[in-house]
Amino acid sequence: MNRLISGASKIGRLLLANKISRHSPFLEPLQFDYEVSSSLLQCLDTNGRKLYQVEFREGPPVGGLAIAELVTPKAGTMRIVDLGTGNGIISIAIAARGCDSILAVDISERDCSLASGNVRRNHKEHAIDVLRGDLAGPLMDKAIDIVISNPPQLPTDVAEPDKRNFAGPTGYEVIDRIISQSKTCLIPSGELWLYVLGFLGVEKATGSLPCLFERLRSAGFHPRVKRRLRRTYSRDTSVLEALPLIRALYPISDVAINFPNAGYYEAFVVCASQRNHEEREQCRGDVA
Repeated sequence: MNRLISGASKIGRLLLANKISRHSPFLEPLQFDYEVSSSLLQCLDTNGRKLYQVEFREGPPVGGLAIAELVTPKAGTMRIVDLGTGNGIISIAIAARGCDSILAVDISERDCSLASGNVRRNHKEHAIDVLRGDLAGPLMDKAIDIVISNPPQLPTDVAEPDKRNFAGPTGYEVIDRIISQSKTCLIPSGELWLYVLGFLGVEKATGSLPCLFERLRSAGFHPRVKRRLRRTYSRDTSVLEALPLIRALYPISDVAINFPNAGYYEAFVVCASQRNHEEREQCRGDVA
């Protein structure tokens, strides 16, 4: 049974600091409890036992946490790829629930080092391989069940942006590459999971550019929202830096309309399947 976040020392304090209340309609009850300090996040099961612990450097990994809980390994061997792994929380959370074939990829040597340290901290070397690389480039000939990513997606007009946060002129540059590459390496029943900032336009456009669902459907995916939550940009200097471009590119987004009064933006966890609902149900019937 799902447990609500609770307790002064729990991640409830972290989420409230990001304007995400446990009573908010933008956050489902979490499956686990979490404890957070200045640089460590620890996941506890329903009996209070530690499932995993990760070190972070640039703020608690709320995006990784939001997506990590929702991806549940199925029975049998699954090949999962975590693109832009950062501190490795998504890979480690999935490995803690039984998956033993995960590839965590990041272009940053610094982030690969952090992820590798967290893998060792949780004794998941047998389940997770950390690879330095540019998205799914090294995996184009592989048969992958699930691709997961919390990618850089802030727009910028800087020629050489900080690739941990900024994607390019529209914010969609990295997401578009992930969509294209995932079509090549995913198996026919595979899924692409993304953590996406709402002002980009997820289910409908917030400017003149195609929304995420349009981009996914054009590539042959069948997307659906699995979770939505609120984040504050008063604590996120990268979002504040990108605000002028966000307002120009996405004028009917929540950020453009509400700034500076509300100070929040929505974020979404999206699952895009290569098969539609009817095809997935047919496959389950065939297996049964």
